[in-house]
Amino acid sequence: MAVWVENEQGDVIKNLALWSKEPDWLKDMRRWWRKTGRYGGADIDAVSGATQRPGRYELVWNGLDSDGNAVPAGRYSVHLEAAREHGSRSWVHTEIELGQGQKHYSIEPSEELGSIQITTGVTQ
Repeated sequence: MAVWVENEQGDVIKNLALWSKEPDWLKDMRRWWRKTGRYGGADIDAVSGATQRPGRYELVWNGLDSDGNAVPAGRYSVHLEAAREHGSRSWVHTEIELGQGQKHYSIEPSEELGSIQITTGVTQ
């Protein structure tokens, strides 16, 4: 499972989560691998962990890019990709708007991913 954010130009600005049992399986998440995975990077190590069991999870993004800089208000896309060993893969994404107050976004379930809820403009 990989979760990342891209800017309007399609550049990856932050990896939010990467869950995998074996490093060799990372390339099975094809879109993530082509965009950022094969290039490595410190932020990948910072968000990686073991594969999670099916369930409900919450990720929080602090609005910083992979260099630790605050991203400006604007349009971004959130991507989620999952691949199952000896199974299928799913890639879903949605556009979000930052800097416009609190907004809610939903992504419909796919073969490997359940429904996804995204809330922006929330401060902790």
